[in-house]
Amino acid sequence: MKELLFFSIVSFIFSWFFLNYWIKLQKNKQIGKYVRKEGPLSHFSKSGTPIMGGLIFIIISLPFLFIKETFFISLSTILFGLLGLIDDLKLLRNKDYGIRPLKKIFLSFALTLILFFAYGLFFTPDYKLSWGSYTLFNSRIIYFILFFCLFIAVPNAVNLTDGLDGLAGGTTLITFLTLLIYKFSYTSLQINIYIGVIIASILAFLWYNMHPAEIFMGDVGAFSLGGAISALALTKRVELLMIFLGGIFLIESLSVFIQVFFYKWKKKRIFLMSPLHHHFELKGWKETKIVARFNIIHIIMIVGGIILWMLI
Repeated sequence: MKELLFFSIVSFIFSWFFLNYWIKLQKNKQIGKYVRKEGPLSHFSKSGTPIMGGLIFIIISLPFLFIKETFFISLSTILFGLLGLIDDLKLLRNKDYGIRPLKKIFLSFALTLILFFAYGLFFTPDYKLSWGSYTLFNSRIIYFILFFCLFIAVPNAVNLTDGLDGLAGGTTLITFLTLLIYKFSYTSLQINIYIGVIIASILAFLWYNMHPAEIFMGDVGAFSLGGAISALALTKRVELLMIFLGGIFLIESLSVFIQVFFYKWKKKRIFLMSPLHHHFELKGWKETKIVARFNIIHIIMIVGGIILWMLI
């Protein structure tokens, strides 16, 4: 516990000072967010805000590559974070688009394939998929499919959630806190320290990201945190619980899917705008109210999921 607290405090202090420097550097270089015309009109006031705050999550993960217990998790964080970083850099140059969607999915698939082999090197193969104490499947093929679904879906879902000040940071913080507490005494100290370091870094990021944000997470942050969550779900064997651990991420992703599906099918929009947080923005809700209520929903879904998990 002492080691966990020590490294978490160090992580917070380092992240706080790094982000402070990163914000000032971007302002001096006149680097900032480009707001696309398709977004809500209220977001145009955010134009020019420093970006790529999520770079800190890659930086603090680097030392954990040299520890056997945390190699897979940190590698997942870094690889997907680098994919997001490339996307952010392309957005800086091209303004309206970064990596094309199909290319991003292909690259995500390639990274997941690398991680699948890395996972096999550091963990004893066990292809059981359980809900609580009940084993639902024991199939390598099904586990392989779920492994890929997690790494392709979760980073993109966190990225869709990253649309309001403090929203992605707050919801991922709640998910990481849950992953830290769950099976705390049965998890290796190194993994618990890594989760604590990530949590502390998110807290430092939120210091600057709460409304009105001084810096945005960017794809580098959303993808790195999504990669870390996916890896932890696998190492803690709560893969199926991700339906609830990623509550708001799932809702945001479904809102985009429903919007696109119905528009192509009926030429009608179900929501005023997707992802879902933009729908409520256009209905007149204040940004802070949306973030607060989405965090509450996220907590309720996680608590409900854990209750269901423990009852079976």
